[in-house]
Amino acid sequence: MRKIINHTLILIMTITSIMYLVNNISIGAYSRILPCVAIIPVILIPKMLNKLNFKLTDTEETLYYLFIFIAHFLGAVVNCYDKICFFDILAHTLSGMLAFMFGIKLLKLKNKEIKLNIFNIIFLLSFCFLISSGWEIIEFLGDCIFKSNFQHSIDTGVVDTMEDIICAFIGYIATMMVYIFNSKKTLQKESDVIGQLKKK
Repeated sequence: MRKIINHTLILIMTITSIMYLVNNISIGAYSRILPCVAIIPVILIPKMLNKLNFKLTDTEETLYYLFIFIAHFLGAVVNCYDKICFFDILAHTLSGMLAFMFGIKLLKLKNKEIKLNIFNIIFLLSFCFLISSGWEIIEFLGDCIFKSNFQHSIDTGVVDTMEDIICAFIGYIATMMVYIFNSKKTLQKESDVIGQLKKK
């Protein structure tokens, strides 16, 4: 079922982005071309990761494609960032949550059981900021090359950029809290089972 969802999202994003690309070229909206073209390599990232032995599960791929559908396709290609006032905040908060989940996956490459000690927390926080600031750099370069205003630097200065990074940080914190809560519940259940076995 998850594979069907993944392939459906890929198909919708690819075909519709091509349609938007053709339309933007025909009406001379050249500043809108970058999101339509950039979505193709973004869609291919899970395939690239698989070749690097960083295989994503079907669930992880679904979460990734859902995020790309919301943040890149709806946000940048369909231009919901300009049409819906809170959309930018939603997308970057989700990016922080996704960055945390993939950061955990990176840590699990070496250790199957992850304890949120100070080193791991700093690593995950750094990974979150790497993703959020890296995306802002891509937006900045896109604005410079295509004379667009995806960062809204013309009308807001650095306000939009800082809001994006802060929202990603909030998403990271929220996801970390959920992860800690679930980890404690799992440890408690394991402790209860061990206690019951010892009594027997």
